[in-house]
Amino acid sequence: MTATLIILPAIWLIYSALEGVKEGYLYSYRDSNDLAYGKDLHPLFTLQRTAVMAIIIVPLVLIGKWYFAPIALVGLACIFPLVHDGFYYLTRNRIDKSVYPQGFFTDKSKTSKAKIELSRIQRIYAAMAGCIIYGVYVSLLT
Repeated sequence: MTATLIILPAIWLIYSALEGVKEGYLYSYRDSNDLAYGKDLHPLFTLQRTAVMAIIIVPLVLIGKWYFAPIALVGLACIFPLVHDGFYYLTRNRIDKSVYPQGFFTDKSKTSKAKIELSRIQRIYAAMAGCIIYGVYVSLLT
């Protein structure tokens, strides 16, 4: 059980970082090639993230006290913006130093079409809250 409680958040953090890198390359390519995207891709991203989260919840349900699993999901979801957005901004900056000069800790995108856009400090607070929430989940299991 202990390994599961450590490995699953690690998988989620790695996934969050990889999503940020992927989207950094995607939007960098789009912007550098002057491609006009008429469609907002965020609903597709949300569907993909929901599918990954659904896969992660299965072991959380199986390790016992399944009714506490949503608490873990809320905690992990709160951590996602800091890691994902941070790696997105870092990737964009590594590709083009003039884009998002603060890298990981860029405040906000000025061109995002995301429905929820958090500032740097909001992402940090959300991640802190997510860690606390996930800690509460772990304590409820013991």
